Amino acid sequence: MTKQKIYYKCVRVHNTQLTSYVISSRNSFCVQYKLDKWIYPSVSGTKLFVFETLEDAKNFTRHGYSFAIFECNVINPQNKYSIFHCSKYNFVNLTIVEGMLRLRKQRKKFTHLQIGDMPKNTVVCDAIKLTKGII
Repeated sequence: MTKQKIYYKCVRVHNTQLTSYVISSRNSFCVQYKLDKWIYPSVSGTKLFVFETLEDAKNFTRHGYSFAIFECNVINPQNKYSIFHCSKYNFVNLTIVEGMLRLRKQRKKFTHLQIGDMPKNTVVCDAIKLTKGII
């Protein structure tokens, strides 16, 4: 049996809840994570984000949030993904993402909406299972 590659997920900690790191818990894109359970995106047509290295996950986290980093397993990891927007402050601009999803669904061009790149060594995937708390 082949050993599965380990990835790293940054999450916000709200009391005992683990949620998306850069998206408000009041938003439909926000995902709630649970240890040892496969979690899928809350909005159809989107992906979840992880890091290839612990160092990159640490560099991504900012002071001010109550956060944690977990080792995780993923389904369908991809290093390139065409529907992403992130500001220089790592906040997801949801208006842009929603516009991209709408245009993508209509099979229309949306590259004019893409601003910026994913953080270093980001991998997108179809599902995440948190396996072990690191930080």
